[in-house]
Amino acid sequence: MAMMMMTLLKTVVTCRCRRLGEEVVVDTEIDRPDGVAIDWVARNIYWTDTGTDHIEVARLNGSYRKVLISEKLLEPRAIVVDPLDGCVLFIYNIVTSLFTFFTGKT
Repeated sequence: MAMMMMTLLKTVVTCRCRRLGEEVVVDTEIDRPDGVAIDWVARNIYWTDTGTDHIEVARLNGSYRKVLISEKLLEPRAIVVDPLDGCVLFIYNIVTSLFTFFTGKT
């Protein structure tokens, strides 16, 4: 089952392909969502918020929401998840930095 993710004005939304409608996953305590990535193994959604300078995660239905990183980030943008290696890659401070955040595996 394919799924498309998008960010709309302070909202993270899922749209299942070949289905009408959309499901709001997160619409509270979010300022400017930018990058979105899916961990299809654990069924989590990750996103960056350039307004709060946070990287967050939740289940695909929006439950179990958690701020992963909130310190020393300046405008986190693109985000990619590699669930098989257990890592999240993201870009922040648009100009110079690529940072890897490992989710437990070394």
